Amino acid sequence: MSQQLSPYDNYEFLRKSGDIHWTGRTWLAVRYDTVAEGLAHENLSARRVDQMFRTAGAEREFKDLRETLMSWTFFSDAADAKAERKFIWDRLGPNALADIPELVVTLTKSCLVVGDSTKPSIRRFDVLAELTGPLRLAIVRRFLALQTVNEAELKSYLIDSDQIFEFITSSQPSRAQMESAALSMVRLKSVLSSSGLIHPDGLEKSRVLDQLTLLMVVSIFIEKAIANCITKFAEDKSAWSLVQENSVSIGMAVTEALRLESPTQITSRVARTDFEWCGQKIRKGDPVALVIGSANRDEGSFPQANRFDGGRNGLRPLTFGLGGKRCPGEWLTSTILEKVFEVFAREKFEFRIAPDGLNWLVNPESRRPTKLLLEF
Repeated sequence: MSQQLSPYDNYEFLRKSGDIHWTGRTWLAVRYDTVAEGLAHENLSARRVDQMFRTAGAEREFKDLRETLMSWTFFSDAADAKAERKFIWDRLGPNALADIPELVVTLTKSCLVVGDSTKPSIRRFDVLAELTGPLRLAIVRRFLALQTVNEAELKSYLIDSDQIFEFITSSQPSRAQMESAALSMVRLKSVLSSSGLIHPDGLEKSRVLDQLTLLMVVSIFIEKAIANCITKFAEDKSAWSLVQENSVSIGMAVTEALRLESPTQITSRVARTDFEWCGQKIRKGDPVALVIGSANRDEGSFPQANRFDGGRNGLRPLTFGLGGKRCPGEWLTSTILEKVFEVFAREKFEFRIAPDGLNWLVNPESRRPTKLLLEF
């Protein structure tokens, strides 16, 4: 069940065959050292938006969607968006979100009410509907200052944000995806224009609105990270036992689970110029896929790479990127995960994946369950 649509055997084959590979459409970097180098390579740019629109034959259309995506640090290079980067880091850091740990604990407890523990029974639990969805909703409301938006409306806006995410993570976006993403962008900006964060010092309103909109879009990472970790712990009972017995810290266990099931499998770049890399000639404009899901299981960097090891030392997984390109939401996501599993461990929940209870998304860039049913 866990190997359904699993890319990991293919990654292993590619790593044994070389550092980078040309598919006929894009370069794939698959080893840890190569992916780490690619994340900071001066000849590789994260600004691939124009190429996405060109692929769909819409270079002169959807101006707001294109410019919003261009403005964000995920798509632009660090030197181009220093003010935006600082704004995001400030919004997602522990100083701004000091109440998040307590909020997550409270919400997780309320989501995981499984009945009278004195009366043994089995309860089916829909992780996406009953845990990750409510948690994401509350956390988005908190860090985007959307207290006046009711729950039904906020759910609809998160559906809009997921439409944009699907477009962003599509290797060959269709025109229909682009049209849907453009309409969703308009709706998100409409609601976010009322956020209490819209007038910070030193950054104009339109630029702030771009950042808030895209923070809502990538908030799906919260859901993906929780679901991926639960899947790993449900399938690997020995790993979860280590957590329950306090043999490893929850933080280290979460890091290792996300190494093995990284929500972001691929992050994309585009070549700025012609250059030679790993013995291959890269041409200006060539797309380059940095395969984080492969790098995190590279046997040359992580001994017994396919095995869960909560005490692993040495190299950091590339789950959240590297250096100046590290994900600004790392603290928030890690904190949420630690608090969720702190509740799981404290309550001594025993859980397994229900029969036919797991389906994975079919998307090479983004790995997450689309269905995850547990039995307690």
